[in-house]
Amino acid sequence: YLSLQCFPTTHHRDFNMLRNFDAHAKPVDGLRNHTAVGGVITLIAYCFAFILFVSQLVLYAKVEISQNFHIAESLTAPFLAKVKNPYEERTSPSKAHSAYSPNIQRLLDMRYKLPVAFHVTFPHLNCRDVEVAQDDARGEAFDKIHGKAAYTKRPPTRQEAKVTRMYTQKTGITGGCTVKGKLLVPKVGGMLAITVTRESFNQVVFDTAFAMGNIHSHNSSHYIHSIEFGDPFPHSDNPLKESRHAIESDTGVGLNNIMVKLISTKYKRFARSTLDMHQVSVTQHMVTPNILAMQRSTLLPGIVIHYDFTPLAVHHVEGRENFFSFLSSLISIVGGVFVTISLVSSCLINTAGIAKKLD
Repeated sequence: YLSLQCFPTTHHRDFNMLRNFDAHAKPVDGLRNHTAVGGVITLIAYCFAFILFVSQLVLYAKVEISQNFHIAESLTAPFLAKVKNPYEERTSPSKAHSAYSPNIQRLLDMRYKLPVAFHVTFPHLNCRDVEVAQDDARGEAFDKIHGKAAYTKRPPTRQEAKVTRMYTQKTGITGGCTVKGKLLVPKVGGMLAITVTRESFNQVVFDTAFAMGNIHSHNSSHYIHSIEFGDPFPHSDNPLKESRHAIESDTGVGLNNIMVKLISTKYKRFARSTLDMHQVSVTQHMVTPNILAMQRSTLLPGIVIHYDFTPLAVHHVEGRENFFSFLSSLISIVGGVFVTISLVSSCLINTAGIAKKLD
């Protein structure tokens, strides 16, 4: 009986000790009055909390960008030799060697090759006088590497003629040639040329030497709609886009020599996979036929692009603050406003009460 009576007493004493640590004293109903001053203070607290809440949301929505330089990734392309097929060697000796399967070849191309897209208009040249070469492979050699459908030659459209300033309402489209295509080139330094053919250049030399024919029909001035290496980086300008190159010479014959440095770029966007892109740094100058002849160059009038890769790569990362950090900051800000306002109001009330007693 004694033990049963003592337990409630001890339990009650422990709760009384815990009440002494309660930082939030509960007022008795009827003893706390609602005043206009208290309402103003509460409205001020709400306004501050709302402003800080919105600013925190804006800061979280803002994308943080960081850029770093790293050593570019080293690539070692496999030797793509043809593989013997024993069955075809017995049945058809002419097909004794078969290439990799299309799926494997596609994966190898994605890994070790770079797509190069070009779109150029020559206002004064005929399409039969224009050709594309890559690393000195032209004609049948070019078709064997890239296929005959790698690029197309056609007369320019009205829109293309307008941007090249060769279209008028009176004469319409008076000629010219637009070259457009896409090649897969190895990820090593190389050369891409969009020039006149060798036969056309020999005709230029003959007409110039003997003052025969219309020498202005060999004018190699051109308009570059776009030349892109891989996927272009969206946050940098492409100098090889929408640029006009007029060759200012008596014959209009010349070579636009373009040097391109390709900068590998890893582009990481928030909550998305990393993309492999390229930025370009371009220097270019015009070379006249006299300089080509003096240097005994094998290059032909038109456009020649020498491209190479830099040893450094850019990592461009776009991200946001961690969501849990944002949530904790948001709760701390909103809760801190009300705690601060409560402390200030309590201090003012206590100060006013002390001052009233002193009076």
